[in-house]
Amino acid sequence: MSKWDSVKLLHAQTAEAFEGSFGARADVVNAAADARERLSQTLTQLVYRARFKILAQSTNPFYLMKLRAAADDSIAGLAVTTSKFIEFRNFNLDTKHTSAVKVSGSGWHSIELRMTVGTSGSVQVFLDGTLVPIQATHNLGTTPVGKLQLGDNNNDRTYQVVYDNVSIGTD
Repeated sequence: MSKWDSVKLLHAQTAEAFEGSFGARADVVNAAADARERLSQTLTQLVYRARFKILAQSTNPFYLMKLRAAADDSIAGLAVTTSKFIEFRNFNLDTKHTSAVKVSGSGWHSIELRMTVGTSGSVQVFLDGTLVPIQATHNLGTTPVGKLQLGDNNNDRTYQVVYDNVSIGTD
């Protein structure tokens, strides 16, 4: 967690890790738990990947990840609903697209968000390597991505999740 610019209630731990010795864990009750990192350059096309394992979830959805502008405004996010469905949120239009794909079981999962920013931007989401059917074309605005967010920055969430193998790329 030391490589992130800001960290709130996410901590490195050794009890749960997908690969290697450490994972990042959030144990929150009516609180926010997120980490943010400024990218070395802004991107209009990217792939954001992570492994996650849900240990517990209360009666609220929570964000696994968000993409933000350099000024810190949210552009897009992936959440897990209370029924364990994957949900994509377009903050430019303030719309949510809930898939019919559920996060199943209590094991490790991979999540991948492939996105191109633009008024006719594109979005693809993969859960465990399988394409999650959601609307593919989105008006995501024209502001490029300048920051990554891991976790949920809303102060009213109750959940436990572990993250590992977080990466950003352009392919």
